[in-house]
Amino acid sequence: MPTEDVTLVLLVSNVQPEIAESFEVGQSITVDGTAATVGEVIDVEVDGALSAVPDADGELHAARSPIMKDVRLTVQGKGTFDDGAGCLFGSERVYLNSSLNLRTQSIQFKAVVMDLGPIGN
Repeated sequence: MPTEDVTLVLLVSNVQPEIAESFEVGQSITVDGTAATVGEVIDVEVDGALSAVPDADGELHAARSPIMKDVRLTVQGKGTFDDGAGCLFGSERVYLNSSLNLRTQSIQFKAVVMDLGPIGN
Protein backbone atom coordinates (compact mmCIF):
# COMPACT_ATOMS: atom_id res chain seq x y z
CA MET A 1 0.00 0.00 0.00
CA PRO A 2 1.36 3.46 -0.85
CA THR A 3 1.95 6.15 1.76
CA GLU A 4 -0.14 9.26 1.19
CA ASP A 5 -0.76 12.69 2.70
CA VAL A 6 -3.28 12.47 5.55
CA THR A 7 -5.15 15.01 7.66
CA LEU A 8 -6.32 14.20 11.20
CA VAL A 9 -8.40 16.25 13.59
CA LEU A 10 -7.57 15.45 17.22
CA LEU A 11 -9.60 16.51 20.27
CA VAL A 12 -7.71 17.05 23.52
CA SER A 13 -10.46 17.37 26.13
CA ASN A 14 -10.75 19.14 29.44
CA VAL A 15 -7.18 20.37 29.99
CA GLN A 16 -5.77 23.21 32.08
CA PRO A 17 -5.37 26.52 30.21
CA GLU A 18 -1.56 26.31 30.45
CA ILE A 19 -1.59 22.99 28.59
CA ALA A 20 -4.04 24.27 25.97
CA GLU A 21 -1.84 27.32 25.33
CA SER A 22 1.27 25.17 24.85
CA PHE A 23 0.09 23.69 21.52
CA GLU A 24 1.48 25.53 18.47
CA VAL A 25 1.35 25.29 14.69
CA GLY A 26 4.48 23.52 13.45
CA GLN A 27 4.83 21.09 16.38
CA SER A 28 5.56 17.47 15.45
CA ILE A 29 3.15 14.87 16.91
CA THR A 30 4.31 11.32 17.62
CA VAL A 31 2.66 8.32 19.27
CA ASP A 32 3.98 8.17 22.83
CA GLY A 33 6.25 5.19 23.46
CA THR A 34 6.88 4.54 19.75
CA ALA A 35 8.77 6.10 16.89
CA ALA A 36 5.54 6.50 14.87
CA THR A 37 5.23 10.09 13.65
CA VAL A 38 1.64 11.18 13.11
CA GLY A 39 2.45 14.55 11.54
CA GLU A 40 2.76 18.28 12.05
CA VAL A 41 0.19 20.59 13.66
CA ILE A 42 -1.25 22.93 11.01
CA ASP A 43 -4.08 24.48 13.08
CA VAL A 44 -4.94 24.88 16.77
CA GLU A 45 -8.41 25.84 18.09
CA VAL A 46 -9.00 26.35 21.82
CA ASP A 47 -12.43 26.74 23.45
CA GLY A 48 -13.97 26.26 26.88
CA ALA A 49 -14.36 22.56 27.69
CA LEU A 50 -17.83 21.29 26.85
CA SER A 51 -19.77 19.55 29.60
CA ALA A 52 -23.36 18.67 30.55
CA VAL A 53 -24.88 20.89 33.24
CA PRO A 54 -28.33 20.29 34.81
CA ASP A 55 -30.85 23.10 35.11
CA ALA A 56 -33.26 23.56 38.04
CA ASP A 57 -35.56 20.87 36.57
CA GLY A 58 -32.73 18.36 36.20
CA GLU A 59 -32.54 18.61 32.40
CA LEU A 60 -29.04 18.54 30.98
CA HIS A 61 -27.72 21.34 28.79
CA ALA A 62 -24.36 21.83 27.11
CA ALA A 63 -22.16 24.46 28.74
CA ARG A 64 -18.60 25.69 28.21
CA SER A 65 -16.25 25.76 31.18
CA PRO A 66 -14.82 29.16 32.07
CA ILE A 67 -11.65 27.39 33.30
CA MET A 68 -10.92 24.07 31.58
CA LYS A 69 -10.22 23.95 27.83
CA ASP A 70 -10.85 21.69 24.83
CA VAL A 71 -8.20 21.81 22.11
CA ARG A 72 -8.84 20.80 18.51
CA LEU A 73 -5.61 20.08 16.62
CA THR A 74 -5.49 19.68 12.85
CA VAL A 75 -2.48 17.55 11.95
CA GLN A 76 -1.05 16.81 8.52
CA GLY A 77 1.16 13.76 8.05
CA LYS A 78 1.85 10.69 5.97
CA GLY A 79 0.02 7.40 6.47
CA THR A 80 -1.14 4.26 4.71
CA PHE A 81 -4.83 3.41 4.24
CA ASP A 82 -5.58 -0.27 3.69
CA ASP A 83 -9.05 -1.57 2.81
CA GLY A 84 -10.90 0.92 5.01
CA ALA A 85 -9.38 -0.48 8.21
CA GLY A 86 -7.99 2.78 9.54
CA CYS A 87 -4.67 4.36 8.71
CA LEU A 88 -1.15 3.21 9.57
CA PHE A 89 1.40 5.69 10.90
CA GLY A 90 4.53 3.57 11.07
CA SER A 91 3.27 0.49 12.93
CA GLU A 92 0.47 2.38 14.75
CA ARG A 93 -3.04 1.79 13.33
CA VAL A 94 -5.41 4.72 13.87
CA TYR A 95 -9.20 4.77 13.47
CA LEU A 96 -11.92 7.39 13.88
CA ASN A 97 -12.66 7.67 17.60
CA SER A 98 -9.29 6.12 18.54
CA SER A 99 -8.00 7.35 21.87
CA LEU A 100 -4.26 7.92 21.47
CA ASN A 101 -1.41 8.70 23.84
CA LEU A 102 0.62 11.28 21.97
CA ARG A 103 3.44 13.74 22.50
CA THR A 104 5.05 16.83 21.06
CA GLN A 105 8.58 17.91 21.89
CA SER A 106 7.30 19.26 25.22
CA ILE A 107 3.80 17.86 25.94
CA GLN A 108 2.47 14.36 26.60
CA PHE A 109 -1.30 14.15 26.09
CA LYS A 110 -4.30 11.97 25.27
CA ALA A 111 -6.47 12.78 22.25
CA VAL A 112 -9.43 11.32 20.37
CA VAL A 113 -9.39 11.13 16.55
CA MET A 114 -12.41 13.16 15.37
CA ASP A 115 -11.64 13.10 11.63
CA LEU A 116 -9.18 11.17 9.48
CA GLY A 117 -8.70 11.06 5.75
CA PRO A 118 -6.42 11.44 2.78
CA ILE A 119 -5.82 15.00 1.61
CA GLY A 120 -7.86 15.86 -1.45
CA ASN A 121 -10.68 13.34 -0.80
